This record gives sequence, structure tokens and C-alpha cells, in this order.
Amino acid sequence: MATQSVYRYTLKREKTGLIREDFQLSAPDRVVEYIRATGIASEEQEHLITLVMDPKNQIRGYYTVVIGLADQAVAHAREIFRYAIMMNASAIVIAHNHPSGNTEPSNDDVRLTADMRDAAKIIDIRLLDHIIVSETSYFSFREKNMI
Repeated sequence: MATQSVYRYTLKREKTGLIREDFQLSAPDRVVEYIRATGIASEEQEHLITLVMDPKNQIRGYYTVVIGLADQAVAHAREIFRYAIMMNASAIVIAHNHPSGNTEPSNDDVRLTADMRDAAKIIDIRLLDHIIVSETSYFSFREKNMI
């Protein structure tokens, strides 16, 4: 008789730093400050991360969703929301870098944002923003009223 493996999945927490208790990501420039501190702005490949927020918009953690190529990173809702659901997130911010330095969103970026906005509504996790960063500039879908 053939057998099939069964796995136990766990969520491992790793402390990466400290932030003040009153540090809220209330404006895109504050979020960008935090995102740049993760180091993705200077990466040579696109890195897409999800920031996990509590009900008071205080960050509880972040995780890397995907590391892509120099000019694209493909992700789907199941990857973007997987750990957010496990962490009981109230809201998320998705962010990725553009290694070229040009933070204008591509058609794929716009489509991803719309898809994630729709997925977030279904699972009742607020999508606060999608931010594209480089070392010197950023683009916030929230600031441009595109969410």
C-alpha cells in the first residue's frame, strides 16, 4: 500500500528589531521609512513584502512574499495573505522595490493592487496601501487614490 507524507506547518517568529510603542504607520512616508529599514529598497531584484498591522495600525511584523527578477516579481493573493491570516492581521501594507529606481507603477503593479484590494475585502483584512520604493523615491497607491 502506498503512503503519503503529512506535514505540520508552523509559524516561526524571529525578532528583527524594536520600534516605539507609539510608532504608527499613519502616513505613507512613515511606512516608507520602515520599508527602507528592511533593506529591500537597495536590492538588485524585486522583493515583495507584506507588513502586518494590528487594529491600531501598529506594525506587528513583516514577511517576504517573493523575490523576483530585476524587473518583476509575480505574486498571488494566497501568498500575500497567507501569514497575515495566520497572524490575525487587521490590516496589511504590501510593498516592493523597483531596482531601476523608477517607482512609477507598471500595468502589472496596478493590476496586482486591484486584485489584492478585492481579495482583502473578501477575507476582511484591510489593504492600507501598496508602496513601491527605491533608494531615493517612492510611489504610494493610497496617496494617489488608487486603492
